[in-house]
Amino acid sequence: MTRAVFDSTVLISAFLRPGGLSDELLSLATDERFVLLLSPAIIAETWRKLLTSARLQARYHY
Repeated sequence: MTRAVFDSTVLISAFLRPGGLSDELLSLATDERFVLLLSPAIIAETWRKLLTSARLQARYHY
């Protein structure tokens, strides 16, 4: 089966823009169309950016 690695930018985009391309890619992984590989470092960077970026929080109000 095909494997893919998403970086934090793709994960953040999927979170902030439901229905966007990154969200669609994440849905394909959920539907087991390919295997999504994530490391603890990628997950940590994603959460760190979402929790500490004033710019993202101001723009997207999450």
